[in-house]
Amino acid sequence: MVHILVIDDNPTDRLLVRRELERQFSPLQVTEISHNRLLVEALNRGRFNLVITDYQLLWTNGLDVLKTIKARYPQCPIIMFTNTGNEEIAVEAMKSGLDDYIIKSPKHYVRLCVAVRAVLDRVAAWERVARLENQLNYLLERLNVGVF
Repeated sequence: MVHILVIDDNPTDRLLVRRELERQFSPLQVTEISHNRLLVEALNRGRFNLVITDYQLLWTNGLDVLKTIKARYPQCPIIMFTNTGNEEIAVEAMKSGLDDYIIKSPKHYVRLCVAVRAVLDRVAAWERVARLENQLNYLLERLNVGVF
């Protein structure tokens, strides 16, 4: 099951994101984060696969959310879905580890699902590579002969 945190202080936007994700992903668990206390609780629990955050939040901004999550979960993919950012924010966020930056508009809700799928596929590929690398290292360590 895919577990996604949706961080947005606007309940309508959270609903639209949830609805679009539920059309594309099954099984799916969405945890909606509408204020800082819920974010702290979700980060303490962990066990989520991806984060979608708005930039402008009542208690902070998306860059701070990005940095907080990356500090605790460096490999966690994060997508910023916002209508209040600009190119400078997008560039700074990408430098801080953001996986994708999408402008929030009705025509981009479809693009959000495409971005989520691409990010999840990329993470799965990296996990497969790491697993194969570990298996190869394990086998090479147990060989009784030299290997060039």
